[in-house]
Amino acid sequence: VYAPDVALPRPQGGLAPVIYKVPTKLPVVFLTIDDGVYREPEAAAKMRAAHVPASLFLVQRYAAQAPGYFSSLAQQTHSAIEDHTMDHKDLRDLNYEDQHREICTTADIFQRVYGRRPIITRPPYGDFNTDTLRATAACGLRAVVIWHALVQDGTVQYQVGSSLRPGDIVLMHFTPNFKKDLQAFVDASRAAGLTPQLLEDWF
Repeated sequence: VYAPDVALPRPQGGLAPVIYKVPTKLPVVFLTIDDGVYREPEAAAKMRAAHVPASLFLVQRYAAQAPGYFSSLAQQTHSAIEDHTMDHKDLRDLNYEDQHREICTTADIFQRVYGRRPIITRPPYGDFNTDTLRATAACGLRAVVIWHALVQDGTVQYQVGSSLRPGDIVLMHFTPNFKKDLQAFVDASRAAGLTPQLLEDWF
């Protein structure tokens, strides 16, 4: 485990910062897994075997169907459960009050259910506006987290270049391709000489 060598930005002027990657030179990479519709039975075992923790950005409506699954997954893999709103709506279609409700209510429920309040949020589809940043800060969360690479159908899709780079935040989803996607992330991380770390440790 590498000690953080950079300080990530904190909310300023009532607005949460938007983070696409961690500006580090250390050989680390960060996995994030979204939604929670599909619950892979072998997820914890596979993540443990690969020494991969993750930020689990859960939609409250989906997580509520099996809170024990996600609590166990987080505990077994040293992962963290984070805020991905109540209903996975495009936040840009909502006014400030409704965005505040989507983010804050999820954080409140997760604190009650999982015993830890989320510290970061991810807007559905990666879409946000200034009201999202205001609401995130007002709900006591530290940042809006997007991503720099996507794992889908067993393939890593890069926004820049053709490999993972230090500090990249990688997006994956809870889908039936979970094991294949996790292996693709592990392979890409190893090929780039990067070690998966928990993003929350850098805040």
